[in-house]
Amino acid sequence: MRRPLLILVCAWALLTLCAPLTAQVTFTFNFNDDEGTGFNDASLGAARQAALAAAASTISSYISTAAPRTIVLDVTSYSNGGSGTLAAAGSSVYYPISPGAGFFATNVQKKIQTGVDDSGAGADGTVSWNFGHAWALGDTVASGEFDFKSTAMHELMHTLGFLNFVKDTSSTTIGGVYTLFDSKLQTVSGTSVINQSTFILEQSGALTNDGLYFGGANAVAAYGGLVPIYSPSVWEQGSSGGHTRDSSFTGADALLMNHALTSGSLGARELSTVELAILQDLGYSLSAVPEPAQVALLLGLAPLALALQRRRARSA
Repeated sequence: MRRPLLILVCAWALLTLCAPLTAQVTFTFNFNDDEGTGFNDASLGAARQAALAAAASTISSYISTAAPRTIVLDVTSYSNGGSGTLAAAGSSVYYPISPGAGFFATNVQKKIQTGVDDSGAGADGTVSWNFGHAWALGDTVASGEFDFKSTAMHELMHTLGFLNFVKDTSSTTIGGVYTLFDSKLQTVSGTSVINQSTFILEQSGALTNDGLYFGGANAVAAYGGLVPIYSPSVWEQGSSGGHTRDSSFTGADALLMNHALTSGSLGARELSTVELAILQDLGYSLSAVPEPAQVALLLGLAPLALALQRRRARSA
């Protein structure tokens, strides 16, 4: 049996200039955690749940929806201190058998933006957490610890569609299934990596050696040019192509969606103007003035199925 972790997130948004100041829209993250795993730990489980709720609250405060949404994420955990992966998350896409190729919103993304639920009785996305590393659950990060909230916000962004399905393969003659994020991946010269009509990966040479960029109109305007995407010399499945480039956004300018997080200090805990612009390029409406969301935790016993595979990981 699975123990659901219900996290209700209320985000305030100004819908129009003439809308009442009390106008409110919400979407709900419903986190399911395996019985007996890290988020139900006898001593730390409650604090971990609260930290996850705080991260969801912050992310939801940036987004405006036309009506309340319920987003279901299956949350699992494990312990492997020798792994360089801190956490991983993602969401599948739904596409018809025919044509079976194209650019698609993730199930989470589509549900938030349109209310259409392609996941049915299953979860809309997944989160996998590695408690083999030391985690700071509050606002102080000690030496050897990693910032839990920053990582949780990062992973939730992946489920929202900051996610790529591109793999390191040579040019192919068969169109593939890709995310909307993939549709904006370009070379340094502004050429789409994937053909926008045939959905064929035509620019596989750009997948490595810092060759990838995000070319959404809003992001380019916010950054002042193509946004550098993490694409190291050797393709890293699960990291390459789905994060902002760490070497371009460093120090005080480090972004939440950089692929790696350094221990011993706070990570980014808010979305930059560039990351917000990327959300707009992915079809999201942003809250005019994000406000702190109100969160309530409710525990129940309703089972939900795990039916998703795509993930993108944050590394230590």
